[in-house]
Amino acid sequence: MKKRNFLILAVCVMALVVSSLAVFGTRAGALSVSGEMVEIRDDFSTYLVQDTKRVEDDGYVGALQYTVYYDAARGTVKTGYDGTPIVIYAVNTATERIGTDSNKAILQSMLDRGYVVVVLDYLGNEKATGEALAYSAAQFYINTRNAKHFTAGGSFPSSGTYYATYLVPSGYNLTLDLVFWEIDKHSTAGTLEKIVENWNSDFKATKAEKFVKWTYADGTRKKTESVDGQAPIWYADAAGKTVDAANGQYTKVKFTVAESFTDCVNPDGSPLDMNLYMHIVYPTNPEKEVPVAIRASSSGHLTTSNYSSDVTLPHLSGFLFDGYAEVNYDYLWVPMAANLSFGYYDGSQGVTKDHMNYGVHMYNDKLVNTAAMRYIRYLAAEENSPYRFDKNAFGVYGNSNGGWFSYLGEDVVQRPLVEGEFATAEEKLEAIDAAVSALPADRVYDGHFQETRYQAGEKTYERDVYSGEYAVAGGER
Repeated sequence: MKKRNFLILAVCVMALVVSSLAVFGTRAGALSVSGEMVEIRDDFSTYLVQDTKRVEDDGYVGALQYTVYYDAARGTVKTGYDGTPIVIYAVNTATERIGTDSNKAILQSMLDRGYVVVVLDYLGNEKATGEALAYSAAQFYINTRNAKHFTAGGSFPSSGTYYATYLVPSGYNLTLDLVFWEIDKHSTAGTLEKIVENWNSDFKATKAEKFVKWTYADGTRKKTESVDGQAPIWYADAAGKTVDAANGQYTKVKFTVAESFTDCVNPDGSPLDMNLYMHIVYPTNPEKEVPVAIRASSSGHLTTSNYSSDVTLPHLSGFLFDGYAEVNYDYLWVPMAANLSFGYYDGSQGVTKDHMNYGVHMYNDKLVNTAAMRYIRYLAAEENSPYRFDKNAFGVYGNSNGGWFSYLGEDVVQRPLVEGEFATAEEKLEAIDAAVSALPADRVYDGHFQETRYQAGEKTYERDVYSGEYAVAGGER
C-alpha cells in the first residue's frame, strides 16, 4: 500500500483541475463478465434492476462497464438531498485490494440497508490505477450523481440529482450518519442564543418567503386561510395578532419571533436537526492498520462536500484507491442554513451584513474539530471495531468552511493560553494579551476564554485571572 505525505493546513485548496471531462458514451454488445464480476452477477441476480452497460472509452482508462442492483421491494428510489444512498462499488481495478471481506458480504450489507449499488467494472485494465483511475472514478461519480447512468422508469426516477452518492473500492464498506456532536448538548455557552438571534435577523431577512408548513400526522396539509391579506401564516401576523395554529393557519417566517431555539423549526414545522454527522468509507478487516484521510466539510449537506466538485474529486478517490480509509465530518452551520432545512444563506444581504453569519462553528471550532478527532480515535479503539485505523497516520484537509480545522495543527490544541506563576494579575493579563496576539485568529467568543473565533462587530471579552469574571476589553471589533 502506498502512503502519501499529509500536511495539515489552515485552508487546503486542492490544485487538481479537471479539464474537458469526457461524457460517457455507450455501445451495445462487447460485454464481459470476468474476475470479481462472475460471483457478483451470480450472487445478486435477483437484485438486478439495470443490466450491464458498456463504455468504450471514458477518456482516462478506456473501456469499462457498470451494472445496477437494488432491492426493488423497498420502493422507488428517491433523489435529492435526503434521497436514497447510491454506492459506486469499483471492482477489477489494477490496485491492491486492501479489505478482506467478500464482495458478497459487503454488497449484501449495502442492499439490506436500502442502498442502490452501481458496480463499476474496470475489466482488469492495467490502466485502472493511479491518476487515470482517480479521474475516471471522479467522472463516473459526477455522472452517477446526475442520473446519467440510470435508465428511466422502473425503480429509478427519470431525472434528478442523487446527492447521497459514495465511491467505494472493492473490499471497502461504508458507515453513514454517525453522530459525533449534538448542538444542544455539546456547544459552548451562547451558541443556542446565537441561533435564535440569527433566526430573528439574517435568517428572516433572507428566507422571508419560505413558509412553515403545518401538516397532519398522515402528511396531508392542514387548512389554510389568509390573515390580514397575508399568505398563510403561523404564530402571529405583522401586527402581532395571535393566530390559531390548531385550525391550520400558518405564519410567514418573516412574522415569526423565536424566543428559544425550540421555536426555530424546519419548513415543515419539524424540529431542527441539532446533530453533526460523519461518514466513513473503510477497508474491511485489512491485514494491517490503514492511514485515514479526514475531510472537514464545507457544505450545508455533508455528502455534497465529499465529492462536490471537479477540483477535489480526483484527489479524494485517489486516496481511497491507495488504501486509505476516508472520514468526512460536518461543519457546524446554523441549522436553518443546512440544505435539508431552508438552505444556504449568509448575512451579507441581511441585517448584520456579516457574510460569515451562516454558522456557529466559529464559536465552537476547537471543540467540534477535536471532538471529531476523538470520536474517530474512539471508533478505532472500540472493542470489535470494524475500523482498523493507523492512529499515527491521520491527515485532515478542507477548503473554505472546512479550513476551520486549522487549530488541529497546533502542537497542543487545548492547552492554556499562558502557564506558570505570575507576581500580579496585571503581569498575567499582559501575558494573555501577548498570547492572544500570537493566535492564528483574533476573533474570540465569550465563554471560550480567548480560544476561538468570533464574529466581526462583536465585543471582545477577557476573563479576570483570579475572579473568573468577564470584562469587556478593547471595545468593539
